[in-house]
Amino acid sequence: MKGIVLGIGVLLLALVLFSMAFMLAESSGRKSRDIDRLHVFDRLDDELKATENAYRDIVGKAIIISRGNRTVFFNETLPSGDAASFTANVDNFRAFVGSHSQFAMKLDMSQVTSTLPLTIRPAGVRYDHPSGFGNGTIDITNAQAVLRYNVSILVNRSHNTPTKWKDGPNVDTNGIGFDITISHNGGTDFAYSNKLSTTLPSAIEIKLPGGNNEITITIGNASMPGMLHITNNDATIRAFVAVNMTVNTTDLISVNFPEKSINMTAPEYNISKLDAVRVD
Repeated sequence: MKGIVLGIGVLLLALVLFSMAFMLAESSGRKSRDIDRLHVFDRLDDELKATENAYRDIVGKAIIISRGNRTVFFNETLPSGDAASFTANVDNFRAFVGSHSQFAMKLDMSQVTSTLPLTIRPAGVRYDHPSGFGNGTIDITNAQAVLRYNVSILVNRSHNTPTKWKDGPNVDTNGIGFDITISHNGGTDFAYSNKLSTTLPSAIEIKLPGGNNEITITIGNASMPGMLHITNNDATIRAFVAVNMTVNTTDLISVNFPEKSINMTAPEYNISKLDAVRVD
């Protein structure tokens, strides 16, 4: 009888030790998998940052972008002479990343290479090129959060450029701040500073030589309050356009490609990162 009891005790002890060993092995396995997942997250972050840095360099060759706590600065030419190389650089880099990344990566650059839409987050203000990047139009829309525009336009010619108000100005003490300077290579042609209506349009016309060639700047739009529209309908005279805007937000701002422009996945761990590429 004592032998039976002793045998059962030994068996129970063996089962306890086996269970403990199994649980330790299972715990060790979970820790190992968790560590592997953390390493994958780190590698995803590294590739995302490398991708953003590369696109930042590509965009920087076409548009200068900088930002402060509440301000964003864009500087480009209308029309842009860098559009063809920009599109080629984006397409080439997208193909390179797709073939060399250790992850399943999708980069949706279809909008980027067409209109180069840029969004100021979290305010949602959109800066883009509705006629296609490389043509002569810039639109700033969804601009309810913009408190002030500071616009500088240098027309690449040595002669004075006739400038006048085409509509307005529709001054509104509760409106949006608007500072503008228009110059040619020899000096300033036009300067104005005031608060203008966000809904009633105020438009400036810059006459260029040759028929109806002109640059127009319009601020205010009933259907899209605060909108700023700049267009150069002369493909032969380049305008250097600098737009600095102050945004009504206390959050840290950034300038980004469209939402879902990047999707990186590690299928074996079911890990995915879906985001807009930050380019400022």
